[in-house]
Amino acid sequence: MLGRVSLPSEVRPLVTVAVVPPATQPAAPPGVSAAVPQPHTGTGPTSSVAGTATLREQVAGGRASGSGRVRDADGSARRGLAPAAAEPATRRPPGSAPEEDALAAATRRVDLLSQVTRLLLDEQSLSEPVTLHRVAWLLQADAAEWVIIDLVRGAGITRAVVAGPDLPPQPLVAGERAEPAPLHTQVLASGRAVLQPMIEDENALGLARTGSPVLTALGAGSVLCVPMRANGTTAGVLTMVRPPEQRPFSLSDLRIFEEIGEHLALALHNGRRYQRRSDSATALRASVLPRGPVQIPGLDWAAAYRVGTEGAEVGGDFYDLFRSPGGWGVVLGDVCGKGEEAAAVTAMVRHGIRLLSLWDAAPAQVLAKVNTAMLAQQETDRFVTAVAAHLSWQEEGLAVELASAGHPAAAVLRAGGTVSFSSGGGLPLGLFEDGGTRTERLLLQPGDALVLYSDGVTERHAADGALYGTIRLADVLTRSLGEPAAAAVVRAIEDDLNAFSQGAAYRDDVAILAVRVEGVPDEGPAAG
Repeated sequence: MLGRVSLPSEVRPLVTVAVVPPATQPAAPPGVSAAVPQPHTGTGPTSSVAGTATLREQVAGGRASGSGRVRDADGSARRGLAPAAAEPATRRPPGSAPEEDALAAATRRVDLLSQVTRLLLDEQSLSEPVTLHRVAWLLQADAAEWVIIDLVRGAGITRAVVAGPDLPPQPLVAGERAEPAPLHTQVLASGRAVLQPMIEDENALGLARTGSPVLTALGAGSVLCVPMRANGTTAGVLTMVRPPEQRPFSLSDLRIFEEIGEHLALALHNGRRYQRRSDSATALRASVLPRGPVQIPGLDWAAAYRVGTEGAEVGGDFYDLFRSPGGWGVVLGDVCGKGEEAAAVTAMVRHGIRLLSLWDAAPAQVLAKVNTAMLAQQETDRFVTAVAAHLSWQEEGLAVELASAGHPAAAVLRAGGTVSFSSGGGLPLGLFEDGGTRTERLLLQPGDALVLYSDGVTERHAADGALYGTIRLADVLTRSLGEPAAAAVVRAIEDDLNAFSQGAAYRDDVAILAVRVEGVPDEGPAAG
């Protein structure tokens, strides 16, 4: 996600150069920005340094000093990057004070870049507000008096973060739309950083609502603006301000903060891509579950759906309840695999069963038609196991027609104190043209319950590798006999699963659906 780290020039081998007096070079008019090619550590365009110093003056003078003034041939001072005193052609003895200071400054810059990198690699960096605030306050503590992060939003700029020693002045309230400022316009248009060791224009960051310059309100002595640019797109501008009493920003600062700007842009890009995928996953998860509560006369039902703790955040299990001719349809299924493709197949099967059940009440026939549709699509090699039921009120009680397509057997809890399992079986959907389902018919009385579940229940493993299995499920259901609500049965299974696994990670999703008969509705069999 992050680019390579390049050390500032101070820690590279020293190179002796011929000293050319500044007076031999023509001076640019005051206030004109001169593009100074620099060794670039990122992938974006080169930077521009605001001031009147020419490239030869920079090379001849060595590293820029903090005085902020350059002497012309006549001895008059002009604004810009001031060359340091000419160094002798021989290298300074090791351990000399200037070399030690330069090395210490370079170490601090590299350490700052390392801290930012570690921060952006943290899991919480996927949250854009968290990322921006953490980076801004880190830079404010170690590198600048004020740090401002502005983001491109549509055709304008939004001030995302303002970090400083005091409450920000009125024009710098975070979260508000930022007025266009000359420095920001220049950085966004060129994709290049702008360095002003001395403030050239007090209006460079725009005006406050009171009409006074923002830079004046911040007490600025030097300013550095770098683009947050990655993958050919500029996401915003990172602006740092130092007061006059602090060392002004230098070319070495510029190279490090260009890296930080690029890293921050990459983090924002990845975070936004993750958010889009998360939103898609949420929509896909919603597509495999009923949209709202379904009221069935005389019945109490409850369900639970849990995505596995390992693998994709979109599972392949689903359940649904819906009206069908002469009663109600119930289905629970499991698509092979996880992720977006599995969720898409899940949605197709769930909605296909719901749609076909409008014309055909027999669950076996509905599953057979879904199997034919899946084979005709030929767009995926995934298969589906499912158990579907048609519920209808009869004079004797609730009639259940149960059809299984390769799914685990449904459990039946009797009010008299017994637990049994259906035969289950059948072939999964989407594998064979002549795939068959297995059908059973049950009659439930008041107090009885039907429990459907996915193999994520019976195939759960504990930390020591032990299998949950059908026997343990039957034991839990036996302890749940006499529970007055379907939700209590579902909760008992979930609690026992969690106690069994003891926090161990599990890949398979879990879906549970319990339907309990409360009593024949007042309307009698016609209630369906």
